[in-house]
This record gives sequence, C-alpha cells and structure tokens, in this order.
Amino acid sequence: MPDKIERDQELDATPEDRLAKLSSAKELNVALSGLAIVAAVAFGLGGVRLHLLAAVVLALLPGVLIYLLHREPLFYAIFKPKRDPRTDLGIAFVICGLGLILGTRDLHVVEVSTLLVYAVLVALLCCAGVFSSARQNPELLRATVAMLFVTGAYGWGLAAAADAVLDKSAPGRYATTVQGMHESHGRSTSYYLDLAPWGPIQRLNDVSVSRTTYEGAFIGEPVCLELRPGVLHVEWYQVVACMEQSGR
Repeated sequence: MPDKIERDQELDATPEDRLAKLSSAKELNVALSGLAIVAAVAFGLGGVRLHLLAAVVLALLPGVLIYLLHREPLFYAIFKPKRDPRTDLGIAFVICGLGLILGTRDLHVVEVSTLLVYAVLVALLCCAGVFSSARQNPELLRATVAMLFVTGAYGWGLAAAADAVLDKSAPGRYATTVQGMHESHGRSTSYYLDLAPWGPIQRLNDVSVSRTTYEGAFIGEPVCLELRPGVLHVEWYQVVACMEQSGR
C-alpha cells in the first residue's frame, strides 16, 4: 500500500507529497476521534445546553467518515489489518455509536421492536456506506462482524437519540410501585426494579436504574415516571422523583 500511494500520480505531485498527505489523513483521523470523544462525554455528562449539540455531532460524524472512505480510499480504511498503513476510521465510528447509546441509557422505550425498525434502517444505510472498504479487507469475516456491530450500535443509538432528544412535548406523569429487584451480571453489573403495571405497560415490567437508586429502593416503594410520545412516535419514559399528587 505505501508503494501504491507513492506511485499514484493523481494524489499529489511527488511521492514525498503523497506520503505527507497520508500523514495528514492520520492527523485528521485523530482530530475526528478526539471530537467524537468530547461529544460523547458532553452528551452523557454535559448540561442541557451541550446535550443537543453533542447529539448532533455524534449523529453527523459517521457521515463525514463514510465520505472520507469513498473520496480517498488510499488514505482511509475501516477495520483494516495491522499491516495496512492507511488510517483506520473505525475507532471514531465506534465512539459515535457508544456515545449515543450511553447518552440515552436512562431513557426507556415502551415498544423496543418499533425503535428497532428505525435502528436497523440506519444500520443498513451505514453498512452500505462502509461495505466497499470492508470487503477489501483480507480478513473479511472479522471485518464483516465488526461492521455489523459498529453500525448496529450507531443505528440503535441514533434512533433512540432522535426519538427522545428532539422530543419537547409535555410529559404524562405516572406512579407505580416496586414489586421486586434484581441484578444482571456480565462485564458490568446492571440494576433493575420490577414495577407493577402502569400507563401503557399493563403487565409486570422492569426498568434499569443506577446502583444508587437500586440500593435505596425497597419493595412497595412508589416509583414515578414521565412518558413522552417520541419524535419517531416511539413512546419513551424515564424514572423521575415523585412529588405529591403527581401520579395517575
């Protein structure tokens, strides 16, 4: 690949200039990855003013990455093997997807299957955008698995963020009670409260909460939720502090 870059007359005037352009591509990749990290942190931990801006950056950045893949394939790749000297845009792509997911971790949807349709559509579009680069990878199976994981994470995160972050409607407030509690153990521990039926969910259901909320909860305790319709018409809700006479 370095020899091909040096020989390609269309890239720049001299072999040295063309290799310098490869170095510039790597610097741009570092800058884009840094931007993704800042946006992910701001989306997950920033205040209201930063929330929307950070979500927009995370949503649009993969489009920039796909554009670079198609415009300059001799300089940019995705999920490349180590011996490939091009700069790999996969890290920035991963950060965007995980940043969107982590930033919406406290938001819950009523019908997961409905949101999944939007997530799959986004993921398929992203797969179409990066497939031309991934299929040139000599480790095609590994590249395909990585592509499906990364685009799937981005698709889910973008669908959830689009549905909730842009939803400025007045919430409906509901109250229910804790019926049970359980933990899920994997690479990390997740905490859940089992809730009595409420609002649109007329069955026993669970909701993920922080460790602090979990450890402070007890059976029979009231839990309050705010429900919104969602920009994509996928109802979503979040656990909020209870106030007197706030429930239905």
